Amino acid sequence: VLENWLDLDAYGNAINTATKKGGALTFASDTFTWEVLDAATGTYKVGFIIEDLDGHRQESLLNIEVVDEG
Repeated sequence: VLENWLDLDAYGNAINTATKKGGALTFASDTFTWEVLDAATGTYKVGFIIEDLDGHRQESLLNIEVVDEG
């Protein structure tokens, strides 16, 4: 899991970015959830890369456009 962090100025513009390695998500009895947070205007790529126990990977990515209307 890669986490991309943005530092925002008072106007919501990204002024600094950082990418950090996160932990693995392991499927179990609980479903995955995420939290909606404020984001700088721009295009973001969101997705999942799934790997089975044999090492086979499947990727699903989607571009999401964020527009600051505030």
